[in-house]
Amino acid sequence: MNEMKEIRKRIAQRRGTEEDHQPFIFRLIYRGLMCVMAVGVLALAYLINDKIGLVKLPESLSMASVSEWLPFDHWFSFAPKEESVAALPTYTLLKQNQYANGTNQANLILDGVVLHVEEKDPAKNSITVRHDNGVVVTYGHLNQISVKANERLKKGTVIGTFNEYVTLDMVKDNQRIDLQSALTP
Repeated sequence: MNEMKEIRKRIAQRRGTEEDHQPFIFRLIYRGLMCVMAVGVLALAYLINDKIGLVKLPESLSMASVSEWLPFDHWFSFAPKEESVAALPTYTLLKQNQYANGTNQANLILDGVVLHVEEKDPAKNSITVRHDNGVVVTYGHLNQISVKANERLKKGTVIGTFNEYVTLDMVKDNQRIDLQSALTP
């Protein structure tokens, strides 16, 4: 029993010493920095609200003159992104998996990532792309290739050139599909 009293006495002594506590100056600096950071976050939130008008505040609290110099007008724009005026070429089926688009440039049908690039002889090159909707398309019968493997591309990007037609082999869930099915999300 005396051992337990002795242990409790040592624990109580340790709690009462200043060895385990940070010096006063460090605690003061820490608390001061936390207050400055909290005020900064509140001020930034107020200025952002003044820019985008999320919460209607009384005119007496307006700081419009202060928030005019902030450069984030476009950061909080909820307007839809502008689309290109020029229409992307659409593929028309010639026969089986052979398509043409009115140009000699092969364009990506949807956003995606290039999985594989195979360069053989001219007109035997191919590119395999996994599109964001899960469709894997192999663009074949290409003369020149202008992309690299693992490259992220947007819809309409020119990936290569072809002579008469480009072959599009489309697969989703290990089943061949047609172009219309490949374009659906």
